Amino acid sequence: MGCAPGVHDLPAREARPILPLPTHDEILALAPDASSVAAARKATAARLWRGLGRSERALWGICAGSADYAVAVDLDGRVGRCPCPSRKIPCKHALALLLIAAEGRVPAAPAAPEA
Repeated sequence: MGCAPGVHDLPAREARPILPLPTHDEILALAPDASSVAAARKATAARLWRGLGRSERALWGICAGSADYAVAVDLDGRVGRCPCPSRKIPCKHALALLLIAAEGRVPAAPAAPEA
């Protein structure tokens, strides 16, 4: 099963519950400030994302910004991983990925992430 760098994935033979996606309001509550919410909403544009995928426990995708950022979110702890230079946690890319998933735009079947 493919997964973005930095996201632990259990062996396929083990039974795993599918973790629910947070609601729109829960995602917004994770944002460190209002400007992060605004930036995340802009970063949900479909043209910015490729390689979106979801496993039972994680989301991932590559967001085009000033560079290509391989973004992953652990659904268990709702922890985002992104190599962007932002000091905000979670960054706008992780928030955007969660918002995209909440809108149903991340395929339920995992896609192989790009390198």
